Amino acid sequence: MSTWEEPDRRAGALHREAERLATSGQWSTLLERLEAAGLDTVLQDSSLAYRYGEALYHTGRIEDLSAFALRFEESTAPRADGRGLLRALNLGAIAAFELGRIEEARSRSERQLTLADAEDDRDMLARATQNLAAIAGLEGRTEDAVASFELALSTHATLGRVRGVAQVRHNLGNCFRDLGRYDDAQDAYRDAEADFRRLDYPRGVAMATIGRAEATVLAGDTELGVGLAERGVSAARSAGDPGHEAEALRVRARAALATGDREMRSAAARDLAAALRLARSAGNPLIQAEIERDAGRLRIEAGRRRRARGPLRRALARFEKLGAVAEARKLRERLESLV
Repeated sequence: MSTWEEPDRRAGALHREAERLATSGQWSTLLERLEAAGLDTVLQDSSLAYRYGEALYHTGRIEDLSAFALRFEESTAPRADGRGLLRALNLGAIAAFELGRIEEARSRSERQLTLADAEDDRDMLARATQNLAAIAGLEGRTEDAVASFELALSTHATLGRVRGVAQVRHNLGNCFRDLGRYDDAQDAYRDAEADFRRLDYPRGVAMATIGRAEATVLAGDTELGVGLAERGVSAARSAGDPGHEAEALRVRARAALATGDREMRSAAARDLAAALRLARSAGNPLIQAEIERDAGRLRIEAGRRRRARGPLRRALARFEKLGAVAEARKLRERLESLV
């Protein structure tokens, strides 16, 4: 056997194992396997590097993902790896968005969109479109976000990317919720949850269940909303995802408040306090802003209007920093009404 065949065979085995673990959603195992192989080895191959970045994302290591995406991008330059650069830009954009660095997310996504178009890479084109749609939704340009998400959904469906379809359906649910189209939101979340269950992806199931719970509460079905919120908390905890557990606790608190029950209001306060601790540990500024906003609402409903100003002001500052124009405007109006 020649000296180069054994390394090639090992690389092939690592590729096959990485694909198998990613397909089955065993992200923690995949992360351990690639870290054992060594990051220098991983970075030599853009497919392995992308899988490693996905594993960081799916296990909630967003700060690590941000640092790795930059290192991945730098590693593509010496070998003029356009495919790798596209994937590094996508990972970097996702990490930047999750960490509240919206202009960085926009810049990376726009570069990704331009390069994907030039390379005729439809997968990365759809992902860049999806990233920019998420930014549009955050900025309150919800109709624009819906149009972009629907374009991305069509491409993911054509390419047979079930996970991409599920993620976009969940994002569309968020948009429909923000537009007050609660029936459409519940349908989108329900479809996303079914897709995630087919993929055996607990983190996605948790996300979709949480979204459906909030849309159900907003639609006025408090009893079902409370039940779905309980399911969402359990699903997020089982998935081991502190960011989505924080979001689930926030939604459960919102559902509890909607009941109008005094004891449920106390439970909501406990959930929001726990949610804020988890969101801080996860480093997600958007979830922190939403929790502070809902904490202010709780204090208003409890008749403690003065004490509502603190969390509402903190939420306003976070939303303004994120560029969430529509939410910031609503909070300013709420604060002015408390004077």
